[in-house]
Amino acid sequence: MGLELDWAYYFYYLKGMIKISSSFNPLKIFISSSWTDETIKEECLRIEEEYIPMIHLKPIIGDTGSDDPTRLLSVKKVRESDIVLIILGVKYSDLVLDEYEEAKAYDIPILVFIKDRLEMEDKLVDFFNKIKAEKSYKRFENMEDLKVAVIEKIIDLISERFRQYQEIYKVFLGLLDKYTFKIPKRLLDKLNKLNK
Repeated sequence: MGLELDWAYYFYYLKGMIKISSSFNPLKIFISSSWTDETIKEECLRIEEEYIPMIHLKPIIGDTGSDDPTRLLSVKKVRESDIVLIILGVKYSDLVLDEYEEAKAYDIPILVFIKDRLEMEDKLVDFFNKIKAEKSYKRFENMEDLKVAVIEKIIDLISERFRQYQEIYKVFLGLLDKYTFKIPKRLLDKLNKLNK
């Protein structure tokens, strides 16, 4: 029984550990922000329209409304994404909080960026303090800072996930060696191909 649970765990973990991005199946980046915040609106739009597609990823933006159907649609988009990117300026948004909580609940990686040297609303300060206690974040001053920071953080995250994948793969192969099971040649060939 314990061995079966271990196998199920490793297969589940391998499946969810890494997704290779391609033009047919790009990683989906959900961009969460207070879209009415004029201090960061241009940065958010440029990240969505120019920089995320430039590195062959698919941007998904949250919706700007605050009614219940919009919230439901927005958190559904979070669940369908591979990475959540939060960009903060001066304005607080309940929707951004909901999107953040949804990403945490589904264990979706969250990258946080905050525009430097701005006077934030009190509720946003509270939210940012919560984020600081739970996640790392990066400050930016201008569009060029944000562009570089976003690309660096995404590459770091993908690299880290790939390293984790390799470690799990080694453990998985160790289990195969330890417990000699008959594994179809086709599956072994696929596993070996992934390791190269």
